[in-house]
Amino acid sequence: MANVTMKDVAQKAGVSISTVSHVVNNTRFVDAATRERVEAAMEELSYVPNFLARSLRKKTTHTLGIIVSDIGNSFFTDIVKACEDEAYKLGYNTILCNSEENPEKERMYLNVLHQRQIDGIIMAPTGGNLDLIKEINTNTPIVFVDRDIESLNIDYVGIKNFEAAYESMKHLFDLGHKRIALLYSYEHISSTQERMKGYHQAIKDFNLVDDDSLLIKVKASSKTHESREYIRAYLKNNERPDCILVINNMLTIELISVLKELGLASPQDIAVIGITDFYWCWAFEPALSMVHVSQNDLGMRAVDLLVENINGEKKGITKERIDFKLIIRDSCGAMKGPVRIIE
Repeated sequence: MANVTMKDVAQKAGVSISTVSHVVNNTRFVDAATRERVEAAMEELSYVPNFLARSLRKKTTHTLGIIVSDIGNSFFTDIVKACEDEAYKLGYNTILCNSEENPEKERMYLNVLHQRQIDGIIMAPTGGNLDLIKEINTNTPIVFVDRDIESLNIDYVGIKNFEAAYESMKHLFDLGHKRIALLYSYEHISSTQERMKGYHQAIKDFNLVDDDSLLIKVKASSKTHESREYIRAYLKNNERPDCILVINNMLTIELISVLKELGLASPQDIAVIGITDFYWCWAFEPALSMVHVSQNDLGMRAVDLLVENINGEKKGITKERIDFKLIIRDSCGAMKGPVRIIE
């Protein structure tokens, strides 16, 4: 069998990929019976670990670097947890770095991780440092998570952003909404750009109100909450939209907060639906309608791709997108009975 991977061996032996990794790398104890089963599967499939790829590197540290743009955002917190869990299962340690959407800080962390000769990097890029990322990726594998940089030929695991925004808009259209605003920030990153394209395509397809005044661009900051000032000023000085599609979870929280400050109710005054939910959505008043994606799947898949690359088992570049669900609660104005899930 050509190009046999650890996944093939795991399926043949009836064990997890992490167990195969521990047998191959001797990173953790595996009982004798399980080890024999794995080794038998390796022999039957003619699996040969690609140690040559590793030998071309200066050293193997069994350490992965993780760079996220905002560890204070629960979306990235959950991705980091999934990365760490999967890395541990596969015998790797992790080093966490928080760029805070700052390209200079991101650059510093990239250099530090590279100098420590880690085996690979998972990162949600700020959109800068293209030359450095490209240089590091020549001998230290990198996987982008949540955000991609299309000009760089680098593995990526993300969300079906266009479809998530489009289907959210379709749902709002089906409810009878015509003036649908978009609340967004960080328009230079790929996830925002893709969601904006989904929004604009839905405006066109469903013949909704197309008005630049419905585009609410804010400066987002999870520390200073500057976004609240932008949202507050918009709602005071512009014609009120029927509803607002919010580009991310942090801005959804900020919007609900401002609505309460202004004495506006959701969905009665303004309906709300956001992209990428979080654990406390149900606890808000109103309970938030959100696009659900599995941060666990994002983190695990990013680590799996990275380790496959490190082990020399991967050919070509992977651009992978996981699916989503619409979780319909109270804030969009469609709640009838228990929480509904639209897939």
